[in-house]
Amino acid sequence: MTDPTFARIAELFNLSEGEAPKALTGRQGKTADESSQLGKACLADGDYLSAADHFRRAIEQRETPQPQDLVDLAGALAYADRAPEAFRKLKEARNMEQAGADPLVGIADLYRQYGRNQDAVEQLEAAIAAEPINAYLYIKLAELLRDSGFKKRALAVALRAIVLAPDQSYYQLRVAELQVQNGDLQAAIGSYRAAIELSPGDDFLLMRAAACFWRLGRKAEAIKAVRLASDLDPSKDAYYAILETLLLEMGQTEEAALEHERAANLDSYDSQWVEGFLEEIGV
Repeated sequence: MTDPTFARIAELFNLSEGEAPKALTGRQGKTADESSQLGKACLADGDYLSAADHFRRAIEQRETPQPQDLVDLAGALAYADRAPEAFRKLKEARNMEQAGADPLVGIADLYRQYGRNQDAVEQLEAAIAAEPINAYLYIKLAELLRDSGFKKRALAVALRAIVLAPDQSYYQLRVAELQVQNGDLQAAIGSYRAAIELSPGDDFLLMRAAACFWRLGRKAEAIKAVRLASDLDPSKDAYYAILETLLLEMGQTEEAALEHERAANLDSYDSQWVEGFLEEIGV
């Protein structure tokens, strides 16, 4: 049965859910795998309609239909603003044997796009039931819960990802950000530290830790974290501008003057980023 919300979307944009994009001329895959690879290449190039055409060909070339082909097709259609048909393809994939979590995640993303967060939550919970040891699914659900206003529940869900994949810095970072949003800055410092230990060359992680240190009143450690980030990427003038401001806040005017010289080439984009960072930490 067609979902009524997506049916209305189709009507609004004068789309038919069964309508296929016009086939584009060019290379065609001789096998399903080749067609699938061509589709992925078109996706990377931003040619979504051509990607959809290749994924359709891959589906036709398979002796046995594969859920992933339908998921790939749905992704191309969604990028091409053809949400009704994307939704229908994902439902087809979901109903296939051994479909796994991917179709459910795709449906959740479409629901979220149109503000149906509770429906999206249900799909992600079903995806977790299908693949309970997939740490990424818990992060997806946590971010959706956070955006829906359930920050504490979001953090509890995200912590499950850490249990499943304690060696992934990205998950440690997501947990740290949720801890900050829940007001537990001290716990966030521990999570940032874990993320940095797992990815010691990531200057972005150091800047996130610096923001947390400053908000905790641990200003010397915040400055040290920014300096470490600057050492990792000396080309980022934004770091020098931040250091200048923080050093001035600490009364270290001579050192601040040195950072002012280093930040002389700060462009407007970096200047806006610096303003946002300083606003976040209350400077």
